[in-house]
Amino acid sequence: MIKYEIKNEIGILTLNRPEKRNALHPELVRQIKAKVKEAVEDESVKVLIITGEGKAFCAGADLEYLNEMRNYSSLQNEKIQES
Repeated sequence: MIKYEIKNEIGILTLNRPEKRNALHPELVRQIKAKVKEAVEDESVKVLIITGEGKAFCAGADLEYLNEMRNYSSLQNEKIQES
């Protein structure tokens, strides 16, 4: 769901769900958090650029996923938010 590369001390993190206009989904958020942490800990990375593949940077929340969440219990939704 994301691409990450380093060029000339610049980390480039690309949201890669163009078919969904890079809408935020729990797995995408987990991947973003992991790569940002990796970039922060990598002393060779001086700058981090976050961009989006396709026509939109990020459309916000994934509405299809939000609709699915309505069927989850409150405990299931809490676990998703914690991860």
